Amino acid sequence: MVQAKSLPKTISPMLARLTRQPFDSTDHLFELKWDGIRALVFRDGGKLRMQSRDLKDLTPLFPELSTLHKSIEADDTVLDGELVCFDDEGRPSLGLMQRRLKRQSEGRIVRNPKVHFVAFDLLFLGGISVMEEPLSLRKTLLQEVLNPSDNVQACEFIDSEGKAFFQATWDLGLEGIMAKDKSGVYLAGKRSLGWQKIKRAR
Repeated sequence: MVQAKSLPKTISPMLARLTRQPFDSTDHLFELKWDGIRALVFRDGGKLRMQSRDLKDLTPLFPELSTLHKSIEADDTVLDGELVCFDDEGRPSLGLMQRRLKRQSEGRIVRNPKVHFVAFDLLFLGGISVMEEPLSLRKTLLQEVLNPSDNVQACEFIDSEGKAFFQATWDLGLEGIMAKDKSGVYLAGKRSLGWQKIKRAR
């Protein structure tokens, strides 16, 4: 682990490669592919910053998440995850998110539909970079540092059984799943087979 003098102002998120078929693997864990907006959350000096995939500041767009940093128990900590709107059946909906952002672009103050932050990785903890640590350890540390609330949660995952998990998401009409190498490091700004996205065919 590497101690940072201060958190970086921005971090380019790690990206996944597309894989066409689901698979089983004891070397991988499997998560839902969230249908939302990628976001890195910084608790920096006791304050909140939210950064988009293209390094823009998202913090003012989601006032209902203004206290999100209080769910993170350690200062100088960075989480990677997804901002998600859920439909009436509890499914993530990019359409709802896009409609909300369109109304905001028209100058309206918008708080509905409510946005949730789903954290799936940990990049810094207490000013220390953990990006060189294996994903399995980063997941454990994430669970320890994040207190879930009504609009903040850690992403759940399953071990090994990628085919069955993909079929379950298919049956629910969801977008797909992510397969992630348990031993993989976090490669900021790079697209890697350490993360694989398996999408529902249109």
